[in-house]
Amino acid sequence: MDACPENIYEMIMRADNGNASEEEQKKVDGYILSKMNEIRFRKVAMGFEGGGARRSPGRMAESSYVNVTELLKIQEDEDDYE
Repeated sequence: MDACPENIYEMIMRADNGNASEEEQKKVDGYILSKMNEIRFRKVAMGFEGGGARRSPGRMAESSYVNVTELLKIQEDEDDYE
């Protein structure tokens, strides 16, 4: 991924401090949305997300969105078989 351009970084800092204009805030929001989409697509390409309906515990551990309750249920089910 490309580094954040300096002018965008400065806009982000102004927005964070509440000093950005409405136009700058829209640009920052658009930049953040595009970066989020880029990260999502890269994660799918690397196999961390979007693997289909069946999810194994290993696949869930790789994902940034882990449902802890689901992991505990899987662990309890595995304990029942031991």
